[in-house]
Amino acid sequence: MFKKGSLLSDSGAMSDQGRDILRAAALLREGNLVAIPTETVYGLAADIRQEKAIHNIFRVKGRSFQNPLIVHVGSPSSLEDGTWISSFPSPLRKLSDIFWPGPLTLLLPKTAQVPRVVCAGLPRVAVRVPSHPRTQALLSELSSPLVAPSANLSGHLSPTLAEHIHPSLREKISYVLEGGKAEKGLESTVVGMLGDKVCIYRLGSLTSEELEEVLGYSVELADSVHLASPGGMAHHYAPLGKSLVLGSIPSLLSRYPIERSVVISFQELYTDIPADRCFVLSPRGDLEEASQKWFEVLHRIEQMSADWILVDLFPEVALGRTLNDRIRRALRRETRFPQRLSQDLC
Repeated sequence: MFKKGSLLSDSGAMSDQGRDILRAAALLREGNLVAIPTETVYGLAADIRQEKAIHNIFRVKGRSFQNPLIVHVGSPSSLEDGTWISSFPSPLRKLSDIFWPGPLTLLLPKTAQVPRVVCAGLPRVAVRVPSHPRTQALLSELSSPLVAPSANLSGHLSPTLAEHIHPSLREKISYVLEGGKAEKGLESTVVGMLGDKVCIYRLGSLTSEELEEVLGYSVELADSVHLASPGGMAHHYAPLGKSLVLGSIPSLLSRYPIERSVVISFQELYTDIPADRCFVLSPRGDLEEASQKWFEVLHRIEQMSADWILVDLFPEVALGRTLNDRIRRALRRETRFPQRLSQDLC
């Protein structure tokens, strides 16, 4: 694990990790990549006016250019001059009034000022206002928005702590702006218009119930979002070197070698496996607590000697839907999904 101040750049020179907002801002203006904290997960940021740096995000992450990026702005008012978006549909503006700053990403009609690579050539740009105070301070030092997907290798676990950023990624960026543990622990919810109704394009840490309370009508999941929304890949959020296995945990424990398995449980401690190999996310059954711990626990398991991660579905409500979505997409492609999962989430 890298210690503070011991990150290697592309040139092989030592680069910094710390809390220096002015240094982070200067590096971004110069066209460098900087990892930044948000309330959801850590992001890998580039200045939106530095198109070479944006291309470098795709390169260092191994990310497909067909997977759009999220633009981070300091406040809703920074969108009012028409530089980055051409219009702001009233239902989405209503949501922004309530949930910005926060874990809500909106798909909005873009202008020609937004680099084509940011949106994968699509007509809408994904925008959000992060609430993390350190990134808010960073944005206030900059004259441009930041483009920032999660600071992970493409398809793998999102980082909720600075130390979760994979060494092979850290070698290729200039600075990690530390901001402690991400408050939410799951990515933002991506929302856009489908006809005259609001639709969810990616489940995240803002629930459909919260959106519906503001809008006054039900919000559905969009179909076929792979090319329409950031984080829309079918296979994503997977731990390196491990296989998630979905099913009834007691049944799985009878079929998989205990010495090579790890359990992630919502609230029950399973005594058929050693206590240090059973991770209980919320003994009191709190989905918010479970979602805050999900990626953190998976990062810990990545460092363990184990082949299989045994997990069951969460209750299909609120943040449980998001957690089930992350399980579904972390499964190996050849895994056959249980019928109830495909019915509930597809």
